[in-house]
Formats: sequence, C-alpha cells, structure tokens
Amino acid sequence: MNFDDIYKQYAKRIFNFCYIHLHDKGLAEDCTQEVFFVLSKKIDTIRPDANIAAWLYSTAKFVLRRCGEKKKDIVSIEEIGDIPDESTENAGIFNDILTEEEYLIMTRYYVDGEDIDKLSAENNTSANTMYQRISRLKNKIRKNVDKIHNFTKK
Repeated sequence: MNFDDIYKQYAKRIFNFCYIHLHDKGLAEDCTQEVFFVLSKKIDTIRPDANIAAWLYSTAKFVLRRCGEKKKDIVSIEEIGDIPDESTENAGIFNDILTEEEYLIMTRYYVDGEDIDKLSAENNTSANTMYQRISRLKNKIRKNVDKIHNFTKK
C-alpha cells in the first residue's frame, strides 16, 4: 500500500464524510488530516488484503467523536467577555469551579496540547480514565459559564 495513492484516492471522500458530520470546514479539514496522520503511522501494520476504505472510515468515526467533543466545548469569546491577559488572573476565573489539579490538567490538555497518554501516565490512570476525567471537567465548566461570565465583567 502506498500512502500517496491512498491519500489521492480517499482524501476528498474522508473530508466530505467529516464535513457532513461536523458542518464546519475547518474542523473537517483537521479531522481529515488526523485520519491520514494515523494512516501514516499505521500503514505498515495494515494487512495488504485489508479493506482500506473501511479502515479509513472507521478511523474517521473515531476521530469525529474527538472533534465533535472539541466542537461542543467551544465557547465564544462574546459569551464570556474580555478575559484578562495575565495567566494568573485567568486561573482566578476557575478558582470556584476547578481545583488547582483540575485546572492544570485542563490547561495542559487544551492549551499546551499535551498528549493524553502522557497526562494519564503522570496521573497514574489509563488513557480512557483520563478522557472521562477531562469530559467531566468540561461538563463542570459548561455548567458554570455564568460564573465565568460574571468574573470577566468585574
């Protein structure tokens, strides 16, 4: 299997598949790129007789779940208001919502782009447990958008 040939044959189809699910061109492009990044890492382990289209769509479904979660978690700056520039002041927004440890995890995952495997190893949990923890923290923040909004109005 040749990566370039697979990309030429399937990239547009995978993009369309992602776009149909996300209704966001930028996110669909990101998801498509991630699917082919995974392919580039795994191409040597895929059986020569494997149905590459099925493999790509299956990978795209997994990636879409992650992209869909990111899309749901986007809160526009208009909703929150002006956030102070200093990171110590930004941390103050979440003092009543997250513990220091929770804030650090969220910052490292979303701001610093830390790998989930590294975060889970540092916190002595599985990657699945860390995903669940991050999901619960996102819900905690979502439920407290009014507090965040009020903090930024001070």
